[in-house]
Amino acid sequence: MYKFLLIYFLLTVSPAFAAPQLQATLEEHEINQGETVHLQITLTQSASDNAQPTAEPDITALQGSFEILSSQKSTASRYVNGQSSSQITWTYQIEPQQSGQLTVPAISLQTTAGVLQTQPQTLIVNQGSQTRGDSAKLEAFVSNPNPSLYEPIYYTMRFYHHGNLSDLQAIPPSNHLILEPLSELTTTQQQQIDGKPVMVTDVVYLLTPTNLGKWDLDPSKIKGLKLDKRSKASNDFFNFSTNFRPFTLTSNPVNLDVQAPSQQPWLPAKNVTLSQHWETAVDKEISVGVPLVRTLVLTAEGVGAQPLPQLETMMTGNDEFRVRSPKPETERKFQADHKTPVSTVTQTFSLIPLKAGIIQLPALRISWWDIEKRLIRWAELPAQTLKVVENPNLVTAALPTTALMQPTTQQQIVTEMVRFDIVQYGLLGLSLSALGIAWWRIRREKMQLVVYQAPVARLSFTEFARQMQATEQVREMQQLIQTVIHQHWGMPRHVALHSLAREIQDQDAELAIALKKLEAALYGQQPFDLNDKQIIARLARIKPVQFVAVEIPTALSPLNPV
Repeated sequence: MYKFLLIYFLLTVSPAFAAPQLQATLEEHEINQGETVHLQITLTQSASDNAQPTAEPDITALQGSFEILSSQKSTASRYVNGQSSSQITWTYQIEPQQSGQLTVPAISLQTTAGVLQTQPQTLIVNQGSQTRGDSAKLEAFVSNPNPSLYEPIYYTMRFYHHGNLSDLQAIPPSNHLILEPLSELTTTQQQQIDGKPVMVTDVVYLLTPTNLGKWDLDPSKIKGLKLDKRSKASNDFFNFSTNFRPFTLTSNPVNLDVQAPSQQPWLPAKNVTLSQHWETAVDKEISVGVPLVRTLVLTAEGVGAQPLPQLETMMTGNDEFRVRSPKPETERKFQADHKTPVSTVTQTFSLIPLKAGIIQLPALRISWWDIEKRLIRWAELPAQTLKVVENPNLVTAALPTTALMQPTTQQQIVTEMVRFDIVQYGLLGLSLSALGIAWWRIRREKMQLVVYQAPVARLSFTEFARQMQATEQVREMQQLIQTVIHQHWGMPRHVALHSLAREIQDQDAELAIALKKLEAALYGQQPFDLNDKQIIARLARIKPVQFVAVEIPTALSPLNPV
């Protein structure tokens, strides 16, 4: 009987006869919340087994309950009593994401001998850190839990700590908000808590809520490295060289009740001003065709990080004057107190009077919500009257197709200042004389005049699509379409967009509609939706059409589509 037991023992214990084993080992089975623990997965086998792993251990079951911070792999060999064995060890540093009694699930490994699996492990995570005398903790709070939509408030992460810490990283919430760090307000000071010195660090952010109703901010976190007090008591089997290990502290969630706007448009702020500057004196008479430059400046103090109202919607042209407005300049900074934000929008407009008379510029008003006095107020500029007189030095001409930034009607004209002096009259006379001599010589010698035109670079459909996306000017879009159709399909250089739409209607009806919309936008009948540029780019997929040229009647207005 004893003989059989001895043989059984040798068969099960000796590495020469033992089957490959996969074992999971936790460095500790009880830790505090915010601490980490090492999990080792060890594959042990004899020389005769030759069970080689074909993949890394499957640790997907850890996700959700644990965060994997690092991993490493090592190998070792042993030779005992003439028998050899080997070990492959994967070490993972994991951080529990909740407190309580947790289960480290079974981990599987694919090998040439089949699938091996570990046994589940139990880990107890104590809430708080009193068991080891560690006073580190994290709190979070806001300056106003009941703000209005887009009303900026202050979010503070307060970190209590002592001892040796390094590589600290603050992770604030990010749900339904815009955060701006206020680095100048981040402070660290020493306090006495329960008779012990504790360092208190405040990390402050400006928070702009972008969601209505009652909801919770995600908990914030502090991550870093702290001195590992467990390293001396650790088993040599876990030979970790560093005396520091990662830690994570999680704050309490913060509840917000964001109030709905009382009107639209909605701009909560401490103060809003609207100012202007004219580069030309507008209290005097103004000549037709002379551009007036008007700069508007909108300044909002104590405003959130949302965009300010668009000034270009307040300055639109009509049959009395035309308006050109380049893109605005925006700026956001903080006042000297490092906590009051100031947003500024500056936009310059060029106003060109089109006819003589009295032009009335309307008053400009922007409503805003005073977050201190809790009432609606207005930033405004009064109406202005301009007296425009005829300019005898102007020559009126038909408007060039590339001159307008805004959609125009057929009756609009542009004026160009032309002044002549004695020198210019003399140059004009010499030019006419030279032209007459050249014509006489050509006729006399029966010379054939050949005019050389530099070849125009061929515009590929790929470059056409790129340039379409880069421009927001409808006139440039028309020119791009006419160029690519002329070069690739042989259509007339200035084919009308409605003619092109008619030809491709059967192939792509949606594209034909987009071309008609663009032509309507060219002449002020409707605004152009920039999303239709994606549709127009489909010209590259259209089969070339046979186009029949039609002569344009000479009685047609010069401003008709060309």
